[in-house]
Amino acid sequence: MKITRKLLIIATLIISHPTYSEQGEVCFYELDDFRGESFCSKEGEIKSTYHDDFNNKIESISVPPGMIITLYDDIDLSGNKLKLKNDINLPGLKKSGFYNKINSYKIAPAICFYTEDEFQGSSTCLASNQQIDFYHDTEAIIESDRQALPIYNDSIQSITIPPGMIATIYKDDNFRSPFFKLTESITDNNLKALEMSDAITGIKVSKIKGLNCDQQCVIVNSHKIKLADVFGEYWNDERLKNKQVLLVFNSKDIGENDNFDITFFNSLAISINKRIITFSDERMIDKFYFERYQRNDNLSFIIQIKEKTVEVQYIQTLDHYLVDVSPIISFDRDTEITIPQEIIITNYNKNHPLVLAKSILTADTGEQYWEKRDLTQISKIICAFTPFLNLYNYLIQGKCQQLDGIVFSADVFFNSNTKGKTLHIAGSSDQLKPPSSKEVALQAPEGVDNYLTLTYIHNNKNSRGLSLPAVAKTCMVSLYSLLNSRPTRQIRPGCIEWTLEVMTDFTLLFGHSLETWNPTFFGRIIDSIIRTGSTGVAVENLAVENRFIHAITEKITDKTTNNAFDDIKTALNYAQLSYIAYSNFSLTDESPAQVELLPLGIYELLLETFIYRQTTPIIISHGEFVEQTELEFEIEILPTPTPEEEEKLSDVEVSNAQAMRKKLRETIALWEQQYEQGYPTQGASADADPVEINNALTKLLHAGNIVTGIIKRRLILHRPGEIYVIVKFQGRVIAIVLADRFNSHNEVELVASATLPDYVLFPNREGTVRGAGTAAVRELSRYLQQQGARTLYSEVISQPSARVKQKVGFNFKSEF
Repeated sequence: MKITRKLLIIATLIISHPTYSEQGEVCFYELDDFRGESFCSKEGEIKSTYHDDFNNKIESISVPPGMIITLYDDIDLSGNKLKLKNDINLPGLKKSGFYNKINSYKIAPAICFYTEDEFQGSSTCLASNQQIDFYHDTEAIIESDRQALPIYNDSIQSITIPPGMIATIYKDDNFRSPFFKLTESITDNNLKALEMSDAITGIKVSKIKGLNCDQQCVIVNSHKIKLADVFGEYWNDERLKNKQVLLVFNSKDIGENDNFDITFFNSLAISINKRIITFSDERMIDKFYFERYQRNDNLSFIIQIKEKTVEVQYIQTLDHYLVDVSPIISFDRDTEITIPQEIIITNYNKNHPLVLAKSILTADTGEQYWEKRDLTQISKIICAFTPFLNLYNYLIQGKCQQLDGIVFSADVFFNSNTKGKTLHIAGSSDQLKPPSSKEVALQAPEGVDNYLTLTYIHNNKNSRGLSLPAVAKTCMVSLYSLLNSRPTRQIRPGCIEWTLEVMTDFTLLFGHSLETWNPTFFGRIIDSIIRTGSTGVAVENLAVENRFIHAITEKITDKTTNNAFDDIKTALNYAQLSYIAYSNFSLTDESPAQVELLPLGIYELLLETFIYRQTTPIIISHGEFVEQTELEFEIEILPTPTPEEEEKLSDVEVSNAQAMRKKLRETIALWEQQYEQGYPTQGASADADPVEINNALTKLLHAGNIVTGIIKRRLILHRPGEIYVIVKFQGRVIAIVLADRFNSHNEVELVASATLPDYVLFPNREGTVRGAGTAAVRELSRYLQQQGARTLYSEVISQPSARVKQKVGFNFKSEF
């Protein structure tokens, strides 16, 4: 008989004896009992059986266990059909009406398992919804008539997986852990890395639907999570303002084999390369770098998706106990309809597959419940500062005591109070149970954390790193009400929108130099607009200039012009102070307009965990720093009470406060005068560059003048909520720190700090005292703790392209 090779592109034409193929293939025989000439097809193939020699003369078909084929009596998969999961012989074909009538067929996609590397050797394939336990009675499980399989228990060295399918492989019988889920083909090298080479006992196969790969998901090359598919009907549910994706990765050997990216919305990216974690987006030339903690077994990422922003945080744990957490970093979200709404994880280490231990999807209405929790030290810090608190149930064993925060029924969730609740969308991992009282007793006590912790980085297109905090202070509101990093009931004062708009545009137009970016130049521009209707200065961005002029002329027509323009000048003072502090710290020559675009970071001290420590004065003696253990700083706290609070004070208390305020005004006025007059460059090194000396001195004088001016004006305004800390040494005032509650009892901001000009301008001179600023903030923290405040915070301009400093001491800002 003539044998043709035109029947199938991939089919193998062979002459076989009545024996089964050792491959996972469906074979068609011209004779019954699987004899005579034959051809075979692999999983997923769709073909016509028409052949010059066979001409439908198929008398038996072998279907390996786990594979499925559908026969059709017409071409192009049409006409009557017959689905086969097992072998069929001549009697069966005749009974079904398909003898000499098979004209086309399709073999269901299947995952194939091979006894040799690189998909060689004997094989068995399983179609969707098939499973096999090689250790037990495989025939009963997969309903096969065969007496033996071509592969055996603990013999698999490579696996092919077609798109859209997933295999769960088990090391032990009865489908018991340990197990891994595979969505990509895998070779022996990667199976060895998983300790699964020649070790697979059980297999389950299915189609990928929703978040199938939610536990022990092996990523050989890449893994894609299509958010609209996995969230389903809840993706566009307007009631759910926030959607969260929790990704938990196994972290062995301190991540020495880790080299992978997590990208989302085609622009944002997290890169993990051994011990370094990098956050970036397409807008950033520079990036944020974090160093991983040395001891951890899981590295987790929480991605919170809002309408216009994405917030990201990583958490490191060891045996389900917290060891490290990053600040929450906010990015802009690209909402263009053409942008894929997906998360892609790419593994670059071809010798070590990446294991995604857990994937969880949740959502909430955005109503958080910021209750106090009876916890200790770092637990309190983390539980206090994260808005995704309920997700920690999957990471940390009972740390935040919120095990009832996740709701698994949508009906229950939407028909009850959703405040502080989270709706579980997908992911089969269980929440961690709280430790027993015995386990808690055996835990080592957590260390006291007296540092300010970086909790938030605002990295959006309109970050306004200088303008935003400056306007918040000017309009006397909490920065949180502008950042929206956590809920606030505070209503924005009328000065916010206009002041922020004008301040931002003024910085964009004239922030290329300190010579034009100052209150005096702003006054000149206003005069020019009033007189001529123009700024009188050539600028590059005419659209911004027109917007700026319109905002100014519109304000001139109302009755609050003077106050509004004064607000801008005050905001400029605050912004200049932040700019100088950033310039001194970063040692860069970036202009204010450039710094305006940098991210804004928030450092916080959780006062509940604060333990006061006395600060020892340090005095420069003979060119050395000498601790003066026998001496102490004298510290006084001067709060500005509300009228209601002042009525409760005694006459003596009121009189003492007035005397302190009077003395404080005199001191700050004297310091301001000293900064205005300037100092000669005496005491400078003979080898120092005179130009550098002059520039440094100019910066110090300017900064000192600004900060003393701010405190002076605040003292005149006498606004309730302000707190002044006065530090004396041997009876002389040497430091003043200003904090403000901004109408919030819980959150207090460090606004400004001033130091005796002698110590600022001549920091290395004999007798200079160090440590006053630290002493002031420590005393302030103790005072606020006693008053029941929750956090003490301060904002800083975040410098990209540098390791992020997640904890800082109390002297993290320059003392002026």
